[in-house]
Amino acid sequence: MRNLLLKISYNGRNYHGYQIQKNAITVQEVLQQRIEKLLKHKIELKGCSRTDTGVHANEYFVSFKTENKIPCNKLVLGLNAILPVDIAVKYCEEKPLSFHARYSVKSKEYIYKLLNNKYPDAINNGLIYWYKWPLNVTNLNNLAQSFVGTHNFKGFCAEPNRRTDFTRTIFYFDVFKIDDIIYFRVSGNGFLYKMVRIMVGTLIEYSKKNKTRKELVQLIESRKRSLTAKPMPPEGLYLNKVVY
Repeated sequence: MRNLLLKISYNGRNYHGYQIQKNAITVQEVLQQRIEKLLKHKIELKGCSRTDTGVHANEYFVSFKTENKIPCNKLVLGLNAILPVDIAVKYCEEKPLSFHARYSVKSKEYIYKLLNNKYPDAINNGLIYWYKWPLNVTNLNNLAQSFVGTHNFKGFCAEPNRRTDFTRTIFYFDVFKIDDIIYFRVSGNGFLYKMVRIMVGTLIEYSKKNKTRKELVQLIESRKRSLTAKPMPPEGLYLNKVVY
């Protein structure tokens, strides 16, 4: 028995997230069908994370077990030949049988991309969120440091009634601008449902209202979802890096 790990990337515009759903096309469904077609047997595909409808991945990992002896390089070539162009396999490697694409993760990095310009970008429509009002990047980055550390993030979970554990550790949260694009880059040991998009929305609200880091810390400590922002639209969000 072999335990194979695939690194993939995907454009999420045409998918209802990663995880298989009953009445919607997802990345997992398409990828699993193609792997099974190539290996000629059913597999149980394990993903490193859940992503929502319209969210993208620069780096995503899946693992599965097989007795097929196909070499990793041929598996990669074969899959890329039959996958749609918005899903790509980057590489394959064999891992110990105990390895799990999700439970072996040490940290994840997300990037939210925001076009801060008076005019939209037709070419990157669906790949970046357009926000036409001016933003202070230095202030946004300063506020973002309030999230760093271990906190109870109940107020930043879109459906807090569906879980009981809200404690997560954020390793870094950087906000910077290149040309007209503002990047919100955050790394943590795990994230709650729509947590990154709510954090970004809250940063924008607090920056525009000239709120202080102390006030944002108080908001985090309040654990009240009613006080935090709506989730930002999904098209700007990318799972960017996964560390094992």
